[in-house]
Amino acid sequence: YLAGCVAIANTADLGDACHTLENSGNITFEGDYGAKVLNIGGCTGYMYGNVDTNHSFHNSGDITYNGTPFKVGIDNHMRLGGISCYLQCTVRDMTNDGNITVSGSVGHSLYVGGVFANPNGYNRTRLVNNGDITLNGTVNKDCFIGGISYELKAGNKKTWLNCVNNGNITTNKTAVAKGTLSIAGIIAKASTKDENKIFQGCENNGNISSYGKSTGAAVLGGLIGYVSNGVGIVVKDGFVNNGTITYGGTTDGADAVYVGGVLGYAYTFGYDTTTWTGKVINNGNIIASGVSIGGQYNVGGIFAAYLGDVGEAVELYNFGNITVTGSGGTKNGVEGIEKIGGIAGRNDGFTLRNATSYCNIDAKTANYVGFICGEPRSTTVIASNCHVGGKLIGEYDAEDESYKTTTLDSSNFFDHIYGGTTDWTGVDGYDGCGVLTEKPTIPTAPVE
Repeated sequence: YLAGCVAIANTADLGDACHTLENSGNITFEGDYGAKVLNIGGCTGYMYGNVDTNHSFHNSGDITYNGTPFKVGIDNHMRLGGISCYLQCTVRDMTNDGNITVSGSVGHSLYVGGVFANPNGYNRTRLVNNGDITLNGTVNKDCFIGGISYELKAGNKKTWLNCVNNGNITTNKTAVAKGTLSIAGIIAKASTKDENKIFQGCENNGNISSYGKSTGAAVLGGLIGYVSNGVGIVVKDGFVNNGTITYGGTTDGADAVYVGGVLGYAYTFGYDTTTWTGKVINNGNIIASGVSIGGQYNVGGIFAAYLGDVGEAVELYNFGNITVTGSGGTKNGVEGIEKIGGIAGRNDGFTLRNATSYCNIDAKTANYVGFICGEPRSTTVIASNCHVGGKLIGEYDAEDESYKTTTLDSSNFFDHIYGGTTDWTGVDGYDGCGVLTEKPTIPTAPVE
């Protein structure tokens, strides 16, 4: 463990000594490392116990890694956190202003959080990251980077309240992840089955950009990257992305690309407590120019892909324009399919209710494009009282053999709300949906 203040902190034992921790010094690691896990935190390396309301931690020092592992393998992963890299306690009022930069090589997986790398259980309140996170090097397995935390792990019904990321997250052209790459403004990954994760009043203002290469899936989300099977997500009272999301990288294999204004990818089949309510908003533009070689390509104003047959999302708003010039590509005879949606790129039956999207979609290269959903994979109603509008830029006119711009109106609305095939939705794929002829007022969802 390397840290600016305390390497391993039991906050209960430290008492008043741990009320306020402040680090302004830079932390740099260069050279070889052979540790099973290399942990670097701006204030602490490992923190457990409890931090009460009157505690405040602040880091303004940069964290820079430019090392190499003694060996490449399962025993050489790394955690980096602006405040702390491993956490087992309730925390409030933590701010990171330091930048985090990873170059060189990481032996196994890389886990980075602007505030905490790996928090385990407990509640989080008023966590703020203002520092930029940059990956330049090679990660020899999975790579997870979150503006607040890499992972939301154990802790049933634990709440993340008023957490804000203002830092930019970038994987540059030199970056390589030899596995899954997931980056997001708040949480890169939500895991641990059969537990609800509650988000309230969280916001991302940083730009999220990926230009490197991954051998597994590439997942980008304005707020949440990847949600694993059996995890219940409860979002309420404001969940906002204002940052631009750009994917210009490459996935080498049959894995997919997921780029979402709020969420990249979720797999929650059978978990009916998953709900998104209370002004879930994307204001950030989405630009996808990268390639998934022989894989699926999913881009959505709110969700890139939601693979779940129960649960619902209420009061969703997308106002970010979507531009797609990338493709799924072809490898070993497997052709990727591009699925682009104003609200969801792909939806396997998760109910969208009272959702709004007003944006321009430029997707000349895409197979399936819809202002509600690119590919709705359900035989039941998945959109209820949803309203969408804007322009479809680059619709191909076979008669003129040219691309044209189509403004959504009442005469063409039902031709453009869904992409994909009618085999999935039939005539019951929507209920009470309509067209918007002008951009509605953006609802406010202030972060206290």
